[in-house]
Amino acid sequence: MNLPISSWAIRNPIPVVVAFTLLMVAGIYSYTRLPVKQFPNIAFPMVVATVIQERAAPSELENQLTRRVENSIASLPNIEVMQSTVTLGVSTTIVQFEIGVDLQKAKDDIESRVNQIRTELPQSIQPPIINALDFTGGALMTFAVSHPEMSATELSWFIDDRISRELQGVRGVGQVSRVGGVNREINVVL
Repeated sequence: MNLPISSWAIRNPIPVVVAFTLLMVAGIYSYTRLPVKQFPNIAFPMVVATVIQERAAPSELENQLTRRVENSIASLPNIEVMQSTVTLGVSTTIVQFEIGVDLQKAKDDIESRVNQIRTELPQSIQPPIINALDFTGGALMTFAVSHPEMSATELSWFIDDRISRELQGVRGVGQVSRVGGVNREINVVL
């Protein structure tokens, strides 16, 4: 059983070849105009609030800083997830908003909320750092650190205590983390 279109195409090959050629040229043209990025812009509505208090214990930071920051931010509209991490001297609160939220407004709202409770926070903290996360290409960097005269423990402590804090204070740096090395442990034997 022959379909009428296939019979017509066999009897009239020139329009078929012209249509095929036009579609092929349009495909090649579109392919050359298609923007390709190794790291495309991704818009996740996330804001990070970082508060640093030099040499403060995590439990102290949690009680004096993190809970107060979370409580001040929690009543903002359109919050999907709020998560806090406390390490030695650093309290980080990540707030993820619903898709479609104006990220600059969300950042400004969090900044104003944190500034409102600034007088309730310890005086020894550094100015809070509020950043909107921007996943634009090229924002990730990886470094390897070594020192011939430092042990792994000393080097890990130096990176956590000095280098990470300095990098965290640079405008535009969202997060600094150490992978590898030695993690500090406290063993309690009863």
